[in-house]
Amino acid sequence: MTSGQAYPAAQSQGWTDGAAPLVAGTEHAQAVLSRAAAHAVALARITLPNLPDPPLAAGPDRSILRAAAPLYFAMEVESTGITRALSALAGLFASGALRLPRGPQAEILMQHHRDYERRRPTDDRFAAYLRLFGTAPAGAVPFATEDAVNLEFEEAMLRLAEAMHRYAHLTPLHLAPTVAQREIRTAARLLGENLVMRGGGAAHYLAEEALSLIARATDVFKDRSVQVALGAPDLWGAIDVALGLAQGVGRRPRPGAGRVALARAHLTRGRSGMSLLEWLAEEAPRLAGLGQLVVPRDAPILAQGTEWLEATLSLLTAEETGLDAA
Repeated sequence: MTSGQAYPAAQSQGWTDGAAPLVAGTEHAQAVLSRAAAHAVALARITLPNLPDPPLAAGPDRSILRAAAPLYFAMEVESTGITRALSALAGLFASGALRLPRGPQAEILMQHHRDYERRRPTDDRFAAYLRLFGTAPAGAVPFATEDAVNLEFEEAMLRLAEAMHRYAHLTPLHLAPTVAQREIRTAARLLGENLVMRGGGAAHYLAEEALSLIARATDVFKDRSVQVALGAPDLWGAIDVALGLAQGVGRRPRPGAGRVALARAHLTRGRSGMSLLEWLAEEAPRLAGLGQLVVPRDAPILAQGTEWLEATLSLLTAEETGLDAA
């Protein structure tokens, strides 16, 4: 895709059906992942010396960035608590604490409890989140060491999003197009080099696993029989109840507007961030050496910078007010 093409993950989604934007985002993330080359280098777990970041290369580096895009989406979706809720629900069902008729969803829960919980792959996945993006959802203790956390990612992502936002909203009188595009190119290059130093083949497999888990959790919680068994009115209500039962606080009422808005912010941030990283992978050849990056003023990708900034602000506000994510 080029800078002027529409990104499917960026298209607006209605929030009347809680599952619809989640399904659409997950399907697009899986499509992005399928385009990542299989020969990307393995994810390193060693402490590296402080060396200058190498210039971006066209082939392997684009593969790393393509794998990072859906993994970023998965991290944000997991931050809503959906996968933790699935594990909680599977445990409740296996122990007999949840009345659910035999059927497809019951089989999924039993399979999840027997296989997935025994292996605990969250350690690998959450360590990858920390190594690539500097953060991870609550609920697991990854084995990533302190020096394996990418503390520069958030600032680099913020710099790219702000550069795109300024270019899209400031007039040429206040910001010359050549200056704006130079800002975008510089920010994109720094972000790309930051991720390429930390990503690799393992990210591809972890993203594949995470997206499969998210799709499984969505199928379970959007099922009406599961919602009825939990006494919940919809997908996010079922997730909220499952988390409440796992924490021993009993059945919680339908999540308030703040909780739903928080989940929506994570999903929006995940979709827009995935689009930015996907764009970065496509534009990588024009970021190396003397390559020239041209971003039209009406390029759809510019709006994703604004969406990512707005979702990030919403999450920061929720954190300051003490609204728990899950």
